[in-house]
Amino acid sequence: QCSTLINTNTIEKSILIYKDNKGRILIIDIIVNNSTFRIIHIYANSCEKERKELFNKLGRWINTRTIIIEDFNTVFSKSDVSINNVYKNDISRTTLYDLMNKYKLLDVW
Repeated sequence: QCSTLINTNTIEKSILIYKDNKGRILIIDIIVNNSTFRIIHIYANSCEKERKELFNKLGRWINTRTIIIEDFNTVFSKSDVSINNVYKNDISRTTLYDLMNKYKLLDVW
């Protein structure tokens, strides 16, 4: 389940925008120094089809001040593969790449 801890000493206000009843997505707006930022916290399902559906829905909440905190449960590239993972075809990976390109999201990892 998703949860986000907020330091109330630095955040002026937080507003719950959306949460699903499965605990897979939590969206809040926070106000810092009179600027609003959107935090989208995701814990994607291990099922490819459900991940793809989640990634397809994300765009409606993304704005120019969005930070996504995530566990996409998706292997982005062969260099991300660890001993316990396998790089394989994943229908959700393309959907996630398309989302990142459309909204100019940067993976900082």
